[in-house]
Amino acid sequence: MTERETPSVDGLVIGILGGTGEQGRGLARRFALAGHPVIIGSRSHDRAHAVAREIGQGTQGLANRDAAREAGLVIAAVPWEGHGEARSGLAPELTGKIVVDCATVPTRCQSPRAARPSRRRRCCQTAGWWRRSTTCPRSCCSIPR
Repeated sequence: MTERETPSVDGLVIGILGGTGEQGRGLARRFALAGHPVIIGSRSHDRAHAVAREIGQGTQGLANRDAAREAGLVIAAVPWEGHGEARSGLAPELTGKIVVDCATVPTRCQSPRAARPSRRRRCCQTAGWWRRSTTCPRSCCSIPR
């Protein structure tokens, strides 16, 4: 794609699920300072609103579901442990949108008794998060079958 073919991102609303955490807050601040409209999403509307006020620059704070619905580009900045809760019920709001998942998949257990998904299963869980799928399409990962 050449520079002339690159689509404009002017006015593209960026929604950040988990925007009240360190990673989400940092991304929101930087996008807002660059002049992009930003919506911070959180499980708590009040917490999202407080962080949006702190960031300023016209940033809005909404519940995760509303942030996903209103944004054109959605960044998931939720911890791996929160993926299950965050993904439930968001598929309709995310259909047809650009979704960036910046979760760090655990590679080591904190506790020897903790159940840790296999490397393949972690990839499948991440891919399936947005597709309402429990299987991993071949194109989504580079893990050998």
